[in-house]
Amino acid sequence: MADDDGDSDLDSEARFRKRNPLPPEVFYNIDVTRMNGVSLLKIYANARHTVGDLVVSIKKAANISAKDLTLLLAFDSKVLDDAKTLEQAGLFDGASVTAIRFPELFFAAAYEDGTTQILSAESGDVQRTFTNELMRESGAVMSVAFAASGLSLVIGCMDGSAHLWSATSGIHMREYIGHTGPVTGV
Repeated sequence: MADDDGDSDLDSEARFRKRNPLPPEVFYNIDVTRMNGVSLLKIYANARHTVGDLVVSIKKAANISAKDLTLLLAFDSKVLDDAKTLEQAGLFDGASVTAIRFPELFFAAAYEDGTTQILSAESGDVQRTFTNELMRESGAVMSVAFAASGLSLVIGCMDGSAHLWSATSGIHMREYIGHTGPVTGV
């Protein structure tokens, strides 16, 4: 029996594809880094795969059992939703995501030289160091606190400035000025 296009030997999926051709497959090269910025691996993934699929692939490539570790991926200082496709999550060819072991406990340490570090409470290893010329000129770090999400860090300095940093990318996001004395609590 022929359909209205005259295609009698095509199954329903083939007829659908003929009427609705899919765009060519799009693949992304994704760089996966640790919190400390060190590259963990590179993955070549279909843009239609989900973030959850990417997490499974990372665990498999790292030979990690799914039950041994919960892994979150962050991009642009935001934790990615496992249900979204890579495209929906805003990823693109050449994007770099940060793999965050969860729940790994972190703490921040502040130093007189204007630097701050995020350290693993489990291993004591430095995960990321925050410093730049702006911070060095600000003097000693007087206070530090994680945002509720754990994805950013606020640092209060001796000169009255405060600085907002991305904990996942290490990028200085904003400087707040206006205090006349040291920022001893953030």
